[in-house]
Amino acid sequence: MLKRILSVVLGLLSAIFTVSIVEAIGHKMFPVNPIDFNDKEALKAFMEALPLGALIMVFVAWVLGSFVGGIVTTLIYKENGFKNSIIIGSIILLFSIINMLTLPHPTWMWILSILLIVPMAILGNKLVVRLKK
Repeated sequence: MLKRILSVVLGLLSAIFTVSIVEAIGHKMFPVNPIDFNDKEALKAFMEALPLGALIMVFVAWVLGSFVGGIVTTLIYKENGFKNSIIIGSIILLFSIINMLTLPHPTWMWILSILLIVPMAILGNKLVVRLKK
């Protein structure tokens, strides 16, 4: 039981770290001016003015983080890696949905996030299982 919990915690931490790194790269590629997050109209205008590349980098961060989390949790506890990968993907999806509810995101990000974040964690699991055979 302890190994399962540890694998989920470390998988989640690796996913969050990956998301942070990719988003930081996106911020370097697409720098933006500071915004008042309390001003809803300014926030909406800010999100609408973001370059497509900036939004793509955020999406890539989420799916890549989920993928890495699936890999790490399976490397630590292969016997339960599939279930743990689903847990990791679900948590990353939940964080992404909270982000999209907080900041207005385009519809394509909602659709692709819901369709791909959990499967990417499962893909990370499948990759480890296949390579360890």
